[in-house]
Amino acid sequence: MRRFASRVGVVEVYDTEPTPSALAEMVRETGHLGRRFRPAFLWAFGRALPYVAVWASDGEVPDLTPRRPGTEDDLAGLWLAEIRTHACGACGARFRGVNPDGALAFRSRRGSPAHRRVDACPACESRSARLGFLVLLGPA
Repeated sequence: MRRFASRVGVVEVYDTEPTPSALAEMVRETGHLGRRFRPAFLWAFGRALPYVAVWASDGEVPDLTPRRPGTEDDLAGLWLAEIRTHACGACGARFRGVNPDGALAFRSRRGSPAHRRVDACPACESRSARLGFLVLLGPA
């Protein structure tokens, strides 16, 4: 786990080490997605808020070993997102995914890498499904 100091609080991102039980569901649902999707806490307002730390596919994932505290520049391109359920706007099929709505986005002076969204429905293939996930986890 590595801590990153930011203007909104301290971000703790977990790599391969054991994670706190409060992040167990996130680990189960996103563990197969690779280093770009990691369980995390945002420590703010005296509480640990659980998120999925998501780095853009064209960005770099920083070293997550606990060597020294990271800075906000190390978080460039990171989104702290949530796992949510959404229904397809066309056929009504329900899916779970990593959703950026309400996510915290970290940018740097160099700009921020782009995140791609999954909008097409896997059930009906409609492009107007409005799912908006960063990654689809499966049916709800």
